[in-house]
Parts: sequence; C-alpha cells; structure tokens
Amino acid sequence: MIEYTSAPASVVIAIYGLVNAWKWERDRFLKVLASAALRALIFILPLLAYNYAIYGSPFSAGYNKVYAFPGMREGFYGIRTPDLNVASELLICLQHGILWLSPLLLFVPYALYKQWKLPGQNGIVITIITITLYYIAWNSGYIYWTGGSATGPRFLTPILPFLCLPLAILWSKANKYFQSILIFFFILSFFICLTSVSVTMTLGIEDKAYFVFDYLIPEFIEPGKYRISPVIRMLVPGINGKSHFDLLPLLIIFLVFGLYIFKRKRNFEKQYSGLIK
Repeated sequence: MIEYTSAPASVVIAIYGLVNAWKWERDRFLKVLASAALRALIFILPLLAYNYAIYGSPFSAGYNKVYAFPGMREGFYGIRTPDLNVASELLICLQHGILWLSPLLLFVPYALYKQWKLPGQNGIVITIITITLYYIAWNSGYIYWTGGSATGPRFLTPILPFLCLPLAILWSKANKYFQSILIFFFILSFFICLTSVSVTMTLGIEDKAYFVFDYLIPEFIEPGKYRISPVIRMLVPGINGKSHFDLLPLLIIFLVFGLYIFKRKRNFEKQYSGLIK
C-alpha cells in the first residue's frame, strides 16, 4: 500500500489476470471483476485517508514534501529517463551488480526460454519479463539508484520471486548433470547471501569497491573481522558474533525448512509423476 513503485507491477499482474479471466463465462467474469475492484478500493482507502489527513489531498504522494534529498524534485519524484550504464551497474558490475549477489540468476534467460516453450506459459513469461524490465527501467532512471547505503541493488529485490518461477521450471526439466550445475550456483548464491546478512546489508561502500570480494567475504572469513548484522540478531536472539558457530541455529532452521520442502517435492512428484514428465 505504501510502496508506490509496486503500483505499475500490480497493474501488469492485473492485466494478466483480466486477459485470462476474459475467457470465462460472462457472469463469473463480472463477479470476479467486481470483487477485485471492491477489494482494491478497501485496500487503498487507508492510504487515501492518511494522505488527506497529512497533506490535505488524498492523492498527494508526499514525496514532493521531501527536502533532505533535493534530487527528488527532478523528473517524476527523482525518476528520469532510464540509463543503460546504470542498468549495467545494477545487473553485472562488481560494485553493485545483483548477479554477484545471486549468480543463480545467470540461468534466468534460459529458464524463461524453456518456460516459453511450454503450452499455456507465454502470458506468464511476458508478465515476468515486463515486471523485471519495469523495475530495471525505473531503478536505472532514479537519481538515487544505489539505494543509499545498501549492499547490492535493493530496489531490484521485488523481481526475485518472479524470477524464481522460471528457475523452478528449468530445474524440473533439467537432467542430473544440469541439476548439479544449478545446485552449485544455488549453494554459491546461498553462501554470498548468508555472508551479506551475517556481515551487513547496509555496507555503504565506495563506488569503486568490489563489495563481494573487497568487503563481504574478507569480513566473513578472516578471524576477528566477522560480525553479526541486525538481521541475524533479530532472527536468532542471544548470539554475539564472536564465532561462526553463532550461525548454527540459523543453519538448523534452514535445514529443517529445506528438508520439509524436499519432502513436499518428493510427495508432489509421486502424485503428479505423469504430468511433470
């Protein structure tokens, strides 16, 4: 409700839903459409009431009242024309690139291609690509595109669950050899992300610093440098960050949930073995 940048992505999802629902019988379509509109109105009313109470208008975003960041008055609340150089920084460059935080994302283009080849998946692929390109476009055009003192491109975080969908299909269609490659990249991505939350997610690095190799990994590995970020302290109270063994409770939690997911996966494969081959 308060993350305004998610509104266009929500519209894309709504369009996808309407296109699919258009095939339904007329009465069912109208009921679902009216229900969705009513729920959206109920959802947005608190925001409109808040804006009216604070700013005097229900449609005031409040960002035009920001004075500490003068760049917000440029373009549309700080968002200008997308910049390809900034987009490359957000995706692949060592200083900020999301691929260095999650190398598993390298397989997303191929995964999208594999999903596109499946019957009935074209609309989902178009929706995923549109949402992904939207976030890259607005983030690359935003004057404060680095996200402040963020470790990596935090404004691109919303695209991650969408990109997991084609990766899941890629995994289900891969042979054992390719699955082993995907597992390796998953473990690598897991380690880098664990390193990030263990050290800090608000690194505040210099523009020319290679944040994964110059900061995160050395801080995590070298004796005396390892420290616990507030994220880990919140999840596992009582740890002090003096030893890597402090991560053991968190790893146990990951292991338990991982085994649960693996069990659900095996049960699903047994139940729908004829459909997923």
